Amino acid sequence: MLRFLLFPLAAVLLTSPMCGCTPVSPPNHEPTLTQLVTYYGRYVGQNKGTPPPNEQALKDFVKKVDANRNLDELMISPRDKQPYVVRYGVKPSMGGKQPVIAHEAVGVGGKKLVGFAAGEVREMNDAEIQASGK
Repeated sequence: MLRFLLFPLAAVLLTSPMCGCTPVSPPNHEPTLTQLVTYYGRYVGQNKGTPPPNEQALKDFVKKVDANRNLDELMISPRDKQPYVVRYGVKPSMGGKQPVIAHEAVGVGGKKLVGFAAGEVREMNDAEIQASGK
């Protein structure tokens, strides 16, 4: 009798992924922004606490420490295909609330990926970004 109950259950479990019933996680595009804010932090660390003043200074630094890094790929969000908005000249804090270093220009579905000075990346809406200092 037990096998008669298990067969329909197994059939449902095995076919549900084929019918679109299983949620699919969206692709993770955070690594690009994580790398960008990491290079920003490395710049600060190697320049006595001084943040990069502009895009060219950051790009020159990245070329120096990672000659094989594709700079165009690093500076453009793979999600919205727009250049990241980078807050040049922002110093990471020594504890407490970390400032926003970069975020997507447009984002997807009303949310933007936001990179913080400590290397954290999370998805936020415009109001949340404003409340975080940018």
